[in-house]
Amino acid sequence: METILSFNHVDKVYKDGDTTLDVLKDISLEIKKGEFVGLVGPSGAGKSTLLSLAGALIAPSRGQILLNGKAIASMKAKERTALRLKSIGFIFQSAHLVPYLNVQEQLIFISRLQGNSKNQSVRLANELLEKMGLADRVRHFPEQLSGGEKQRVAIARAMINQPDLILADEPTASLDYKRAKAVIHWLSREVKDQEKGALMVTHDSRMLDFCDHVIQLEDGRIHTNPGA
Repeated sequence: METILSFNHVDKVYKDGDTTLDVLKDISLEIKKGEFVGLVGPSGAGKSTLLSLAGALIAPSRGQILLNGKAIASMKAKERTALRLKSIGFIFQSAHLVPYLNVQEQLIFISRLQGNSKNQSVRLANELLEKMGLADRVRHFPEQLSGGEKQRVAIARAMINQPDLILADEPTASLDYKRAKAVIHWLSREVKDQEKGALMVTHDSRMLDFCDHVIQLEDGRIHTNPGA
């Protein structure tokens, strides 16, 4: 099975004066097409840093990160920006919706950035919102939505460009269990059906049932356990 994301002996070191902080140490992992991978660990273990590296938001101190076989760190800034727009979908704990765009426009804006026509963008947006149970909210603005609805819009927005890699940081934190289970079940099914890769940070162990395997991050090092 083809590999979408790989870390090869990656370190991330931060320096503050004479102090050196080794956040991630000798990280090696692979996420293949159709794999939904969970990432767990205590606060401060480096989970957000690992996601930021995977999303080409920061560069590793040592080692190599490949997305679809291409080294992220060797790309120019414009290339990394284009990569994030086309190939990576980000889902954060907070929805980060644009306050002056309605639900449909949140998705259309991202789709248009990718170069899709307005008609195509509207169609894709409506299809995703229907799947997410938000068909009756397309004209609503963020202030008119519940916390759970905002998060579902954010997840749909992350999927609008059909990214190869989905990076999710506590995507169900604002959802009740029933809605969280439905959303993650849908997301995991999309990953498999569309042969994407996904890495999800979560503190809700119940969501790990949908993962193909789980990575345990402790003290900047990872341990992969078979099964979820």
